[in-house]
Order: sequence, then C-alpha cells, then structure tokens
Amino acid sequence: MPNTVGSNTSGHLFDTSFTTNGVLYSDASGVITSTTAGTSGQVLTSNGSGSAPTYQPASGFTAVNWSVKISGNISNVTGDGTTYTVLYDTTTFNNGGGSYASGTGIYTIPTTGVYQINVLNFVFGGGAADTVFIGNLLINGATNVRLFDANPATLGLTANGEFMQFASFLYSATANDTIRVQIAVNGGTKNVGVAGGTQSCIFSGFRVS
Repeated sequence: MPNTVGSNTSGHLFDTSFTTNGVLYSDASGVITSTTAGTSGQVLTSNGSGSAPTYQPASGFTAVNWSVKISGNISNVTGDGTTYTVLYDTTTFNNGGGSYASGTGIYTIPTTGVYQINVLNFVFGGGAADTVFIGNLLINGATNVRLFDANPATLGLTANGEFMQFASFLYSATANDTIRVQIAVNGGTKNVGVAGGTQSCIFSGFRVS
C-alpha cells in the first residue's frame, strides 16, 4: 500500500482529514482514520472485530456511602414494648445518590448491589425489669432483619442502665429498597431512650459490589 494521503479508500494509508480530538484506528480497508470525539464522561468502547470503536456512556461501579447520627438524647421512646424507629437527625455524609429522610429514619438505596450496613445505638434508661432489648433493620416496610437481641438481666443491667447495640452485615439490595433501624425494649415502662453525640447512635453503610 503506498504511503500517500487521499480519500478514505483502499490504496491510501491516511484519510484526508481527522476529527479533532478523535482517536486514530485502521478501517476494514487498512486506511487510518479517526473516531468521533465523543462527549465528556464517555469511554472508547470496542464494537467487535468487524466494527469501528465508538465513544459510549461509561458503565461500571458507582460508589455509594452514607452516615447519619443522633445529635441529642431522645428519651422515653420504648421500654413497654413500643417499637421505635430510630430518627437519626444529622447527616455526616451521603454520597452516590441515596437519600435519607430524618423525619422517618428511612434511607433509600440508589443502586442495585451488595452493601455493608452498620448500626450503633447507645440505649439508656433500661433496667433489670426489662425482659429483652431488640434491634431490627426494617426493609421495604415489611421484612425484619434481627440486628441484636439481649436479655438485660443477663447483662447485669440495673435501673437507668446503659447498653451499646452494634451490628454490621452484608445486604444484597435492589435499587429503591428502603431501610430503617427500629428498637424495642419489653417488660418495663416507657423510660428507655437513645443517646445523642458524636459516637452514640450511628446508622451508616457503603456499597461493596
């Protein structure tokens, strides 16, 4: 093949002109030409051995992470068997498109994938009269995942006792799943609350894959 410039036909090594910011490739006739430039955020993608590469929207992993906490103590939410949805009122960070509603305690998963969910609750006010401390993750308003289950007497709690609840697990989520944390303390009076502060009650998570 002669090393000449000409039209994009067999017999010429180079095309007569190239697209600004395009990428050079050899077409089926062996002529070097160029792709279109594409747009911001697109990636150059192979279309197989019989077709020229083209710029297409990027696809792949989207990072998602969030962390919310309680800023101040919330007293007398359970103890008598009441199931309380923990209302974390302060968002520390929220990245990747998920939404958190502090009024309902609901986090909405933005992207299908596997997530690590972390829950830390500082519960106060319970005592030996209480029969069980329970924590659940409520998924889509219907499915309960038990996070913790403890007997206060076994833990040696007395009046106005304090109890740290912590759970971490992997959850295979679908986009738009909703999750919220709920606690219940049974057997006593409604004198159990959740503590606020930097490291007291935290609901967080991140996408793993």
